[in-house]
Amino acid sequence: MSIDQFDEPNELNFDYLGSFIRSFRSAKGESLQVLAHRSGVSKSMIAQIESGKTSPTLAVLAKLAQAMDISLRDLVQPPEALLNIHSSCPEQSNIVSKSNSVFVCHLLANENRHFSTEVYRFYFKSAGKTSFAANSPSSLKHVWLEQGSLTVFIADKRIVISAQTLTTFNASIPHRFESLAPNLAKGLFFVAY
Repeated sequence: MSIDQFDEPNELNFDYLGSFIRSFRSAKGESLQVLAHRSGVSKSMIAQIESGKTSPTLAVLAKLAQAMDISLRDLVQPPEALLNIHSSCPEQSNIVSKSNSVFVCHLLANENRHFSTEVYRFYFKSAGKTSFAANSPSSLKHVWLEQGSLTVFIADKRIVISAQTLTTFNASIPHRFESLAPNLAKGLFFVAY
């Protein structure tokens, strides 16, 4: 957001700003006086902003953002953009496993920021196994088993995972999952690079 966007005071919607500042203070256990002292904005001005009785100037916003140790953009950006909420559910379009496999795997998320993370939902339709090639060096796989029983084979190790358990291992080594009837495995796994 450029400074030019602040030229017209009516361009920004400050409905959420008061509750944002109040929530910030509450989370930090700070009084109005403490934030006022740190920011150089009067206690009464902050109270008026929190109660929605006034819309602050750009100078006041900049002081508050600095005192709250957040960017000016994060202070004035609508909450929907700040929350960065994304939803994904298993569907035919995000299946990444082979169509004739007993193992079904949906790619739910693939984030590439400071590090990469992929989130998958999986389940076995019938007893069987599936293999995974080695992931990138230093990658970790976190397997959350929601139900059933899952055996993971990594090199010469055999690990049996029970339902309601999170297991983490080095994914840069080829490995495989196996699930046997009647306790077919269903869960999630996360790969962090």
